[in-house]
Formats: sequence, structure tokens, C-alpha cells
Amino acid sequence: MDIGELVEELNAAGQKVIFLGDGVPVYKKQIEEKITVPFLFAPAHLNRQRAAAVAALGGRYYEEGKTLTAAEHSPVYLRKPQAEREREEK
Repeated sequence: MDIGELVEELNAAGQKVIFLGDGVPVYKKQIEEKITVPFLFAPAHLNRQRAAAVAALGGRYYEEGKTLTAAEHSPVYLRKPQAEREREEK
């Protein structure tokens, strides 16, 4: 997805956004210029996925009675993984 399209969708949603991940340094200036909703960039020590964060969220979900088997789990991607895109091109 183009960064401009993503920012438009986020603006339309009207909610606060926290940006994190390896794309932030690449698109930071464009985000700052186009975003209209409240936002922030996660600090360096928190801007990547960490196993401990996943475990903490899993613990919270378990306490709330939200459970999911491994077979039921499916990730939600903003865009398809590269391997899927390449397979579709063939």
C-alpha cells in the first residue's frame, strides 16, 4: 500500500495512531506532512515487534477469557507477504 493511501485511511478513521516498525524512518517525513489525526512515533526501544510484548498481550487476553487455538489463528497483514505476491504473479 502506498504511504499516502495509508495516511488517508488513518485520517479517515479519526483515531490516534502510533507508528512503529522499520518503515517509519523511510516514511517519517511524509507521515508528518500528511497526517491530520493525533499521532506519535514509538521510541526506538519499543518500535519493533518483541516476543515479550506478544506474551504480555496473550496473558492479558487469557485473563479476559479470549482464547484462540493455533489452528484458529491467522495473521492480519496490511499488505500480502512478498512470497504470496510473487506466487500470484506467476
